[in-house]
Amino acid sequence: MSKEAFLGIDIGTSGVKILVVEKTGNIIANHTEPLGIIIKKPGWAEQKPDDWWEATKNGLKFILNSLKPKNYKISSIGLSGQMHSFVGLNSKDQPVYNAILWNDGRTHEECKFIKEQTGSMLGEITGNPPLEGFTAPKMLWLKKHEPKSYSKITTVMMPKDYVRFMLTGEKFAEPTDASGTLLYDIHKNKWSKKLGDVLGIDISLFPKIINSTAIAGKLRGKIASELGLNKNIPIIAGGADNACASIGAGIIQEGSLMLTVGTSGAVVAPTKNPEYDPMLRVHLMRHVLENTWYKMGVILSAGAALDWWKKVSGNENFRNLIEESSTKLDALNQILFLPYLTGERTPHANPNARGVFFGLNSKTSRGDLTFAVLQGIALALKDSLNLIYENKTNINQAVLVGGGAKSRKWQQIISDALQLKLNLIGESEGASLGAAMLASCESKKYYRSLNEVITEWISVKGYIEPDHKKSDYYDELHDKYKNLYLSLVTQFQNLK
Repeated sequence: MSKEAFLGIDIGTSGVKILVVEKTGNIIANHTEPLGIIIKKPGWAEQKPDDWWEATKNGLKFILNSLKPKNYKISSIGLSGQMHSFVGLNSKDQPVYNAILWNDGRTHEECKFIKEQTGSMLGEITGNPPLEGFTAPKMLWLKKHEPKSYSKITTVMMPKDYVRFMLTGEKFAEPTDASGTLLYDIHKNKWSKKLGDVLGIDISLFPKIINSTAIAGKLRGKIASELGLNKNIPIIAGGADNACASIGAGIIQEGSLMLTVGTSGAVVAPTKNPEYDPMLRVHLMRHVLENTWYKMGVILSAGAALDWWKKVSGNENFRNLIEESSTKLDALNQILFLPYLTGERTPHANPNARGVFFGLNSKTSRGDLTFAVLQGIALALKDSLNLIYENKTNINQAVLVGGGAKSRKWQQIISDALQLKLNLIGESEGASLGAAMLASCESKKYYRSLNEVITEWISVKGYIEPDHKKSDYYDELHDKYKNLYLSLVTQFQNLK
């Protein structure tokens, strides 16, 4: 007799990650198919949607073959994927252009246009600022620079929605990815005709919005046969990568908090109150649950900054690099590091910001500079935390996930700098696990809600307590960190 399991697919930037989880939460299979990025010009980033589909099929074939001896039956499938990336399909459902990715920076002029045309209306409707990464600026760029391609578009989709369409033949959008387009009313949960009219974008190009937890279709017979799966497997609408990673960390309730330290970094805080930051320094997005949102601060270079430092410092081993770092809190010899190697999103929304070491002297060692890098990333997270929780008494703990969760020394620095107890859940599978968790609720056979799944699948393996004696030191260091950026912001604007 076959055993039931749930499958999660995450359409990432560097690869398509697929995992299979049995009903107890035990991961029984895990595989990633790599993806390449097309860089036509500096600052551009594209992918072929067909590459996502081929990687998905290849990954599914690999993982399903590995499961055959174990006699598991896939009950349902959930999806997640990179946000913002723009896919335009023609009347034959073929891409008219490569997908322009979330980390593509070509749309500076389009962002200026959006800001000029919408004013305060943009924040009031979407809860977000006009940034190069979002979808609407990419559509405007294609409309201006590739008008023939743009004129052929009949459907606009996000990456995971495109893959879901290929699995089911059904076209849908859902709230978490819609939140990253700048064309979605985050309060009314619908595409904003008002913004579309102002920007000259036809919102009827976007598919109907359904709940993230809804069934978006059944696996097509032809695809089922090709993959060796049963046909008519329910496919769940799914969610954007940060929303699903939040589920995978057990963070869906108001008052809970997730810190991610991967290539980039984020602070994610679910809320029942969709109050947006009037200065648009913090993102406001829909979560996977109805009537739930999340506030998010993003730093573009977290682990990426440490990876850069590893390469230029000559120490090619992360563990050794971190372990040799100095942790002496010396106010007289403080070295500051701004981790803005590729610009910054929160709180500055400044693509021109750059990385900086400040305060070096003749005794500065590699270990001192490594410590500055680790602290600088922690202080960037503190920027977001302080914006999301202006009253710090509202939160005293968080779940930490990502590469930074692997180093005890770095964990302690983050805990001390943010003055938060950090709950550690071990190796997190992130968005792909969140997608599988969404799939597990489909039939209500085992779990009636995501809360039940989280209780069963997620547990705290350990924690880091902050050293409260270091609170004043890090508050003072954070003030210096913020002032350093302010003193350099004009110089950043003059950089080419």
